[in-house]
Amino acid sequence: MRFDSSRTHHSLTTVHDKKTMRDSTLEVAATWLACGLDPSKVVFFRQSDIPELFELTWVLSCFTGKGPHESSSTPTRRLSRKNEEAGVDVDAGVNMGLYNYPVLMAADILMFGTHLVPVGKDQAQHIEMTADMAGSFNAVYGPILTVPAPHIDDKMSVIPGLDGRKMSKSYDNVIPLSAIRKAPKSSS
Repeated sequence: MRFDSSRTHHSLTTVHDKKTMRDSTLEVAATWLACGLDPSKVVFFRQSDIPELFELTWVLSCFTGKGPHESSSTPTRRLSRKNEEAGVDVDAGVNMGLYNYPVLMAADILMFGTHLVPVGKDQAQHIEMTADMAGSFNAVYGPILTVPAPHIDDKMSVIPGLDGRKMSKSYDNVIPLSAIRKAPKSSS
């Protein structure tokens, strides 16, 4: 089993500081070790150490239509909506890395021949989009890429955040695994 110890390509959409990126990589790896992942049974790697992921992302982008991609690019839609509410240009802060984020997610899945991807109901569209990209590629070059399917556990289809909505960093309603425990306030 492989575990990517840093979503380096993904974080480049917003993080451009070398120290922050390095610290984040180490924090994620330390968190996984603290949660019990056994390095003798799993492979930790940095996504940025696999140039083929960059290459596959580019190839997939050449098989992904702008219209369907635009309508399903959740990070771009979310930021555009936030910009609109703030009364600024809807495309402010939307770089091509963020715009192309769903294609990079697809490359992460397709690179390793994944058949089933465990996701919540709210993430199924990403797997469907990945399957579409693999299907478009395979239609031209033959059955090279494994077409994945979502695996949705009905008991855990959406994990609620602190405010009852689905848990998401975008909603700022997560409980970080590395959060420092605060002492309860005294009632004196």
